[in-house]
Amino acid sequence: AFSPIICLGFSLLLTNVLLFVILYREIGSISFTTMNAYLKEAGKYGAAAQIGSLFGYITLRVDLLLINFFRSKEQVGYYSVAADIGEQLWILSSSASTVLFPSIAGENDVVKRDALTQQTCRIILLLSTAIAILIAVFSFIFIPLLFFGFLIWLLVQFIKWCWY
Repeated sequence: AFSPIICLGFSLLLTNVLLFVILYREIGSISFTTMNAYLKEAGKYGAAAQIGSLFGYITLRVDLLLINFFRSKEQVGYYSVAADIGEQLWILSSSASTVLFPSIAGENDVVKRDALTQQTCRIILLLSTAIAILIAVFSFIFIPLLFFGFLIWLLVQFIKWCWY
């Protein structure tokens, strides 16, 4: 069995080789000497982004270690589930910021840029609040279903029914 890291490495290698072949066919020749300054700046940015991402991940997970030190494993499990559900709310704002950033960066009019940012923030806040309320109201139903296995059993039965 392959480990996920090896599979990820092979997929990245295959993707990069295919990209290189496609670029070579389209352009004809690829010269890396003319892109040294760009590659240097892109490398600095990429390294800083990866280090920031790593520290962000560590910051989000160090609380589990601290809680584990002071509380029981059961309470850490409850906290972990609650924190994971809460983090799912961030997907919406993270996606919106990924889409919004290029639009903001490309807009020269400060008034339009500010208006777009404010409108997007209001919409995301409204949607996130609505989703959080729905999660709070229905969590007592879905969390036991997910963690006590009934929903997983039901899903397996549905998949079996679809395939056979």
